[in-house]
Amino acid sequence: MHVRKQEETKNQRGKPKTNLSQETMAPLTLRGRMQMAALRKQRFKSKAKHRRNGMKTMRESFKRLKTEMEEISEEQKNIREGQRQVKKKFEAIETECEELKRETRLIIQQSARTQVKLALMFRILKAREAGDFNIAAHFTEILRPNMYHELVTEDDDNKTILLGINGE
Repeated sequence: MHVRKQEETKNQRGKPKTNLSQETMAPLTLRGRMQMAALRKQRFKSKAKHRRNGMKTMRESFKRLKTEMEEISEEQKNIREGQRQVKKKFEAIETECEELKRETRLIIQQSARTQVKLALMFRILKAREAGDFNIAAHFTEILRPNMYHELVTEDDDNKTILLGINGE
């Protein structure tokens, strides 16, 4: 008669582990065949149970991943909308900056013309004080086109307007 021996060993955690030795299980005996069949059934049930649990956890992880992907998609939409708004604001600022540069150039040009006119007027006064009317007339001739340029301007509709006449 076959006697079943159990060997006790310890696994890595230090817990006792029981193994059936190969010599004790004779597969040719009825008892050995019954034990093998029972072990096979246990393994099959265990695998099926693990498969069901595995499928359940896989479905849960798919659902979790799907919700995370939806959240990420929403965040990306919000980021894109924010980028559009920033781009729009940046373009508005650039337009305003260009307008300010243009106005600054116009002011600088106007200031330079005013400086030239003041210098000419000062020389005209000095020439008149000195009694040199020929030089005063010469500076007056130089000053007239500059004064006329300021009196006649073009508005936005490209119409010529004479400023300073008739109260306009």
